[in-house]
Amino acid sequence: MTPTAKTSVSALEAFRRFQHESLSQEELVARLTTPYREDSDNVPIQRGIDIHRYIETGNPRTMQLAWDMESVDAAIGESDLVGEHELWISGPLGDTHVHAKADLVNGLEIRDFKATGLPFKADDYAASYQWRLYLALTGCERFVYRVFEVSDETPHRVVESHTFPLYPYPALFDDCLALIGDFRLWARGVPEVAGKVFAA
Repeated sequence: MTPTAKTSVSALEAFRRFQHESLSQEELVARLTTPYREDSDNVPIQRGIDIHRYIETGNPRTMQLAWDMESVDAAIGESDLVGEHELWISGPLGDTHVHAKADLVNGLEIRDFKATGLPFKADDYAASYQWRLYLALTGCERFVYRVFEVSDETPHRVVESHTFPLYPYPALFDDCLALIGDFRLWARGVPEVAGKVFAA
């Protein structure tokens, strides 16, 4: 089947959150139409960017915010470092071409690094379609969320970290196609999004 639309894993996960009323339509459209930036004025977002950069490069000078580096180094494990960092992944899922960037791929495992100021809730990560879409795209055998709980005060500290693995299940591919179908139907009714999703 030749794809007739294109989108990203992050767009599809944002749409899922919209379906579950975690995002308004205005917030969703803004996310899907705002150009990507390397850095952010939003401190919680920048904390995540900093953690990613440090794990990828090992260089604290790549971090924009002030950090307690001892707490960061204590939270990062050897398995967070081994593999290919920032690896682009793309391919067709049904009639839609989907792309994403994996934080880390090591053999048949994908890792995704999250920095949050909230307590870790496994159910929230299990409900996400990010991991499902990555596994559907790659055929990998395991997706691991590495979640770093970060203090609000500066210098920012990693107060706790969590490792949460998730695995393929029989209906995973069909679940992903159902989400993509819902997204395509919604996007056709939103001109500023349709122009991006269905562009030739």
